[in-house]
Amino acid sequence: MLALFLVKVFLCCMNTGYILWGQEGKKKQVVYDFINHVGLDYMSKVKAISADMNSDFAEAFKERCPHLDLVYDHFHIVKNFNDKVISRIRINEYKCLLAEGVEEDAKKLKKVKYILMSYMIDKTKNQLNTIKI
Repeated sequence: MLALFLVKVFLCCMNTGYILWGQEGKKKQVVYDFINHVGLDYMSKVKAISADMNSDFAEAFKERCPHLDLVYDHFHIVKNFNDKVISRIRINEYKCLLAEGVEEDAKKLKKVKYILMSYMIDKTKNQLNTIKI
């Protein structure tokens, strides 16, 4: 089985919503090509760049336009927190409960990943009871 992933990058103006640039890839060269296309004079008027958490993009913008502030989008900040913090805590607690011999509680914790990652306001009473181990 062959899996093919095409990453299209679109750089848009936040004021107008117009697409300024589109290119396939997720490497620094995409940013370099964009900056070459619009020019350093144009980029000198840009104050900030909003992006996902692709470190290549951040590094490329900082290399060519060090005056820019980099703003990460809300979705990727929350996703990163859930993946790197919530999931690790849940897995560590699961292992601790197993080590303590509380297998039934450990099984409950294993099933609540997405409940823990969602907003409390969105939880049903049944989901909240599931979290109370």
